[in-house]
Amino acid sequence: MSRLSNSLLPSLSVKRPITVSMILLSLLVVGTIATQMIPIALFPDDYDEPQINIGVSYRNSTPDDSEEQVTRPIEDALGTVPNLRRVYSNTQANYVSVRVQFHKGTDLSEAYANVSDRMERVMTEMPDQVERINIFKWNSNDIPIVWAAMIYDEKEMDVDFLADRYVLPAFQRINGVGNVELNGIRGREVRIVVDHDRLAAHNIPVAELAVTLNNQNFNLSAGKVVEGKSERYVRSVGRLQTLSEFENILLQPETGITLGDIASVEFSPQDDWNVFSLERDKSYGISFTRSSGANVVEVSQAIEQTMRELESHSELGDLRFHIFFNQGNHVTESIDNLKQSGMWGGLFSFIVLMIYLRSLRMTLTITLAIPLSLLCSVIALFFQGWSLNMATMMGLLLSVGLVVDNSIVIVENIQIKRLQGASPKDAALYGASEMGLAITLATLTTIVVF
Repeated sequence: MSRLSNSLLPSLSVKRPITVSMILLSLLVVGTIATQMIPIALFPDDYDEPQINIGVSYRNSTPDDSEEQVTRPIEDALGTVPNLRRVYSNTQANYVSVRVQFHKGTDLSEAYANVSDRMERVMTEMPDQVERINIFKWNSNDIPIVWAAMIYDEKEMDVDFLADRYVLPAFQRINGVGNVELNGIRGREVRIVVDHDRLAAHNIPVAELAVTLNNQNFNLSAGKVVEGKSERYVRSVGRLQTLSEFENILLQPETGITLGDIASVEFSPQDDWNVFSLERDKSYGISFTRSSGANVVEVSQAIEQTMRELESHSELGDLRFHIFFNQGNHVTESIDNLKQSGMWGGLFSFIVLMIYLRSLRMTLTITLAIPLSLLCSVIALFFQGWSLNMATMMGLLLSVGLVVDNSIVIVENIQIKRLQGASPKDAALYGASEMGLAITLATLTTIVVF
């Protein structure tokens, strides 16, 4: 037994009870603080495979044209990217989207650089109508945490203006909100409605009309002018600012025919490609994503509070919000269910131990090890930068069973030493030391198996 008495933890616990008590008290305080500050999420960060999305806008095209001129060159270029697992492409009229998945453990920053390099090379093969290839990193934080509808009466207010002036800035100021996306804004555009009879009467081809309009509305760099030690950059600005400027575009200098002679120019709302409605009222679809590391529950509660404040704003009229999905509530319910399961498990453990051990002191000793071990685990999670989510909560609940089993083994061995005539200190020291190796091996085996 003299050899076993050199075991560090049992020896420290028996010979320095005040020191150990202060350490445990400190862990309880730090664990309580960590429990209040640790981020809460539904799933761990980077739960899904590393992924990058590519989007290309190709206006006035058909799906066949988009596939031949945009999708296939992009897919061919992505074939040489390292650690590539799978490529999904979705080709539509006017738009092409490509989803690129990588193997687990791939550095997403390096993958983003490789994809950007390939897209820069393939850009030379794109049609002239393609201005740029958009590349987006994707992770679990990009999943919206709140889906809602903003209901309005367009007869009473200029909703597009109010949304841009009041609603979006109010949501973007919320701490922890990464992005706010408002769907359904029609916007306005300059629309030129051509009278085909007049166009044919003046013998003006449609293609020539399009080229003329494009040449009359531009903003180009014209180099720089060096004067002494100063340099001045020059731009050729030909942007049309008013409807009358559009109407006065000269189409045939010899006859003086202008755009206003063969077409009507108006500033009107864009076509309703996406229409949102709720309870027969027009609405906007609005989604919120959180910034990395933000607490889902706190952010979702702040979003709800901001919605209530906007509904009571005097300048927003009868503006209302309706929430369809709130991940914060779902996370809270999931965490609460796991907490209740843990509490019921601890309660039943106490009852069963009390029945078989028939000692309140031993039962309390084993039961109190459960919250202490959980708080220590939360401390480790907090300082590792992890969140409290479904995966970590399941791991914590699994550890409750390990703690109870190990505690029973140690307490039983200590009791055996007491029955053999050892003093309380010797029984605690030798009883715990003898079980140290067996408990360590059993714990490691459980970790490997699960």
